[in-house]
Amino acid sequence: MNQIAAKIYYLIKTGEVLAITSEMQGCVESTTKEQDMQTHDKLKTHDIDEIDFVELEYGTLVNTFKNIKSYSVDVDNKVFVPVYYTEEELKSIEQQTQNIKDLNTRVSDISDYLSNDNTELISKIEDLIIQSELDKLLN
Repeated sequence: MNQIAAKIYYLIKTGEVLAITSEMQGCVESTTKEQDMQTHDKLKTHDIDEIDFVELEYGTLVNTFKNIKSYSVDVDNKVFVPVYYTEEELKSIEQQTQNIKDLNTRVSDISDYLSNDNTELISKIEDLIIQSELDKLLN
Protein backbone atom coordinates (compact mmCIF):
# COMPACT_ATOMS: atom_id res chain seq x y z
CA MET A 1 0.00 0.00 0.00
CA ASN A 2 1.49 3.34 -1.10
CA GLN A 3 1.65 6.36 1.18
CA ILE A 4 1.89 9.69 -0.61
CA ALA A 5 3.00 12.70 1.46
CA ALA A 6 1.49 16.17 1.10
CA LYS A 7 3.40 18.66 -1.04
CA ILE A 8 3.49 22.39 -0.42
CA TYR A 9 3.96 24.34 -3.65
CA TYR A 10 5.39 27.84 -3.40
CA LEU A 11 6.81 30.70 -5.44
CA ILE A 12 10.59 30.45 -5.52
CA LYS A 13 11.07 34.25 -5.38
CA THR A 14 8.90 34.94 -2.33
CA GLY A 15 8.12 31.70 -0.51
CA GLU A 16 4.39 32.40 -0.88
CA VAL A 17 2.46 29.14 -0.65
CA LEU A 18 0.26 28.57 -3.70
CA ALA A 19 -1.15 25.08 -3.17
CA ILE A 20 -1.03 22.15 -0.79
CA THR A 21 -1.69 18.64 -2.05
CA SER A 22 -3.40 16.03 0.09
CA GLU A 23 -1.88 13.01 1.72
CA MET A 24 -3.03 9.75 0.18
CA GLN A 25 -2.64 6.07 0.78
CA GLY A 26 -3.74 2.92 -0.91
CA CYS A 27 -3.65 2.17 -4.61
CA VAL A 28 -2.36 5.62 -5.55
CA GLU A 29 0.66 6.82 -7.45
CA SER A 30 2.82 9.82 -6.68
CA THR A 31 2.38 12.76 -9.05
CA THR A 32 5.08 14.81 -10.70
CA LYS A 33 5.45 18.57 -10.47
CA GLU A 34 4.19 18.82 -14.06
CA GLN A 35 1.08 16.76 -13.27
CA ASP A 36 0.31 18.82 -10.18
CA MET A 37 0.68 22.04 -12.19
CA GLN A 38 -1.99 20.80 -14.59
CA THR A 39 -4.31 19.80 -11.73
CA HIS A 40 -4.18 22.80 -9.38
CA ASP A 41 -5.62 26.09 -10.68
CA LYS A 42 -3.28 28.30 -8.65
CA LEU A 43 -0.28 26.57 -10.18
CA LYS A 44 -1.53 26.75 -13.78
CA THR A 45 -0.92 30.50 -13.99
CA HIS A 46 2.83 30.19 -13.31
CA ASP A 47 5.79 28.89 -15.26
CA ILE A 48 7.29 25.65 -14.01
CA ASP A 49 10.57 27.46 -13.21
CA GLU A 50 8.79 29.91 -10.86
CA ILE A 51 7.49 27.16 -8.59
CA ASP A 52 9.00 24.56 -6.32
CA PHE A 53 7.67 22.38 -3.51
CA VAL A 54 8.57 20.88 -0.17
CA GLU A 55 7.20 17.56 0.91
CA LEU A 56 5.85 17.01 4.41
CA GLU A 57 6.46 13.74 6.18
CA TYR A 58 3.51 11.40 5.58
CA GLY A 59 0.95 11.56 8.40
CA THR A 60 1.90 15.04 9.63
CA LEU A 61 -0.40 17.23 7.51
CA VAL A 62 -3.31 17.52 9.96
CA ASN A 63 -1.15 18.22 13.01
CA THR A 64 1.05 20.63 11.07
CA PHE A 65 -1.95 22.82 10.26
CA LYS A 66 -3.69 22.56 13.64
CA ASN A 67 -3.79 26.02 15.27
CA ILE A 68 -1.75 27.52 12.44
CA LYS A 69 -1.88 31.29 12.06
CA SER A 70 0.12 31.72 8.86
CA TYR A 71 2.78 29.96 6.87
CA SER A 72 5.35 30.37 4.12
CA VAL A 73 8.43 28.62 2.81
CA ASP A 74 12.00 29.65 3.59
CA VAL A 75 13.25 29.59 0.00
CA ASP A 76 16.95 29.62 0.94
CA ASN A 77 16.68 26.48 3.06
CA LYS A 78 13.65 25.00 1.26
CA VAL A 79 11.83 24.55 4.57
CA PHE A 80 8.15 25.02 5.44
CA VAL A 81 7.77 27.78 8.07
CA PRO A 82 4.51 27.67 10.05
CA VAL A 83 3.53 30.37 12.55
CA TYR A 84 1.19 29.12 15.26
CA TYR A 85 -1.26 30.94 17.52
CA THR A 86 -0.01 31.40 21.07
CA GLU A 87 -1.95 29.91 23.98
CA GLU A 88 -3.14 33.42 24.85
CA GLU A 89 -4.42 33.98 21.30
CA LEU A 90 -6.17 30.60 21.30
CA LYS A 91 -7.87 31.42 24.62
CA SER A 92 -8.96 34.79 23.22
CA ILE A 93 -10.40 33.16 20.09
CA GLU A 94 -12.19 30.58 22.24
CA GLN A 95 -13.64 33.36 24.44
CA GLN A 96 -14.82 35.32 21.38
CA THR A 97 -16.45 32.19 19.99
CA GLN A 98 -18.21 31.56 23.30
CA ASN A 99 -19.38 35.20 23.48
CA ILE A 100 -20.85 34.91 19.98
CA LYS A 101 -22.62 31.66 20.92
CA ASP A 102 -24.03 33.29 24.07
CA LEU A 103 -25.21 36.33 22.12
CA ASN A 104 -26.86 34.12 19.49
CA THR A 105 -28.64 32.20 22.24
CA ARG A 106 -29.94 35.42 23.81
CA VAL A 107 -31.10 36.75 20.42
CA SER A 108 -32.83 33.44 19.74
CA ASP A 109 -34.53 33.52 23.14
CA ILE A 110 -35.73 37.07 22.56
CA SER A 111 -36.95 36.19 19.07
CA ASP A 112 -38.85 33.19 20.42
CA TYR A 113 -40.40 35.34 23.13
CA LEU A 114 -41.40 38.07 20.71
CA SER A 115 -42.79 35.68 18.14
CA ASN A 116 -45.38 34.32 20.58
CA ASP A 117 -48.12 36.74 19.50
CA ASN A 118 -46.65 39.68 21.36
CA THR A 119 -47.54 42.21 18.69
CA GLU A 120 -48.37 44.87 21.26
CA LEU A 121 -44.98 44.46 22.90
CA ILE A 122 -43.24 44.53 19.52
CA SER A 123 -45.07 47.73 18.67
CA LYS A 124 -43.95 49.33 21.95
CA ILE A 125 -40.35 48.30 21.33
CA GLU A 126 -40.48 49.73 17.81
CA ASP A 127 -41.88 52.99 19.20
CA LEU A 128 -39.07 53.16 21.78
CA ILE A 129 -36.45 52.61 19.09
CA ILE A 130 -37.99 55.26 16.85
CA GLN A 131 -38.20 57.72 19.75
CA SER A 132 -34.58 56.99 20.69
CA GLU A 133 -33.43 57.67 17.13
CA LEU A 134 -35.48 60.88 16.98
CA ASP A 135 -33.93 62.05 20.25
CA LYS A 136 -30.46 61.46 18.79
CA LEU A 137 -31.32 63.53 15.74
CA LEU A 138 -32.86 66.40 17.71
CA ASN A 139 -30.08 66.65 20.30
